[in-house]
Amino acid sequence: MKKVLCVVFFWVFSFFSFSMTVKVKEVANIVGQGEIFVSGYGIVVGLKGTGDNIKNDVTKKSLANYLRNLGIPITTTNFQSKNVASVVVYGKLNPFSKNSGIFDVSVASVMDARSLEGGSLLQTVLKDENGNVVAVAQGDVIVPKGNKTKNVGVIPSGGKMITNFFSLNPLQNGNRLLLYFNSPDLNALYSLKNILLDKFENKISVDIIDPSTISISVPDEYIAGKYLDFVSEVMETEFETSVMPTIVIDQRSEALVMGGSIKVSPAVISYKGMKIEFAETGITLLESGEIYYIQGNSIADFVDFMYKNGFKAEDIINIIILLNSSGAIKANIKVM
Repeated sequence: MKKVLCVVFFWVFSFFSFSMTVKVKEVANIVGQGEIFVSGYGIVVGLKGTGDNIKNDVTKKSLANYLRNLGIPITTTNFQSKNVASVVVYGKLNPFSKNSGIFDVSVASVMDARSLEGGSLLQTVLKDENGNVVAVAQGDVIVPKGNKTKNVGVIPSGGKMITNFFSLNPLQNGNRLLLYFNSPDLNALYSLKNILLDKFENKISVDIIDPSTISISVPDEYIAGKYLDFVSEVMETEFETSVMPTIVIDQRSEALVMGGSIKVSPAVISYKGMKIEFAETGITLLESGEIYYIQGNSIADFVDFMYKNGFKAEDIINIIILLNSSGAIKANIKVM
């Protein structure tokens, strides 16, 4: 059976990129204040016979250790239930997370569980990249409908911070604010530089380090306890920049969200017996001796044709990734 691809088009892109007015906070991150990834090993219980194989020693020993930590004397690991699964729990925190802050976590089987549907995660310790314990997670696992695999799920608001691990001071040495922009745009940074100099009446210096990075000095009146006010004013500053179209691919549900008129430069792809030629006048597809001609040369035209003619979602997604890797399309690809 051929899989169904859920496609959502936003008909807003006429060219490879376009200019728009944005706030600094929408397109830039403070260096040293990026998202923090946390993870840990946990146990999901309450599964309906879809957990790890009863011969799996790792899962059985983990459950026994958990029960011992609760004060329950366990002298054997000879459990016969398949209602338990070993999982990796992971999530990400914003740089200003504080004690008792709540965040979403994802859960993925690490052994041979067939499904995590209906299971509950026991309390799990989460560590940052430096091995610091910063959060815990627990709760009922939700496997989104449409997922290709049932052994990966989410727990909305399932994580909780247990420490004030992160500093609120975002300034670098020399009382400077360093900003990294997601898409390099040298012209936009020069424009932003002039806007900031006018906004702060030339009381600051703005150095462009490279097409993605700028360094901003902090005025004296903001240094003594008011640096967050300065950061806020900078991050709220509006300027004009070029924005690259984005294609978002959710491989689990095979959903695709993208700009409708992302053009494809001339290219030829050979894939699983298919030959696909992208030209300025249209797209030609040769499969099993049959020739298909697609009017238009945008990704939307291609996906729409493939979807209507029953091609597999997996193949459509893989071809788009190949086009992007070859430089035939100019877009940011985000795979979830």
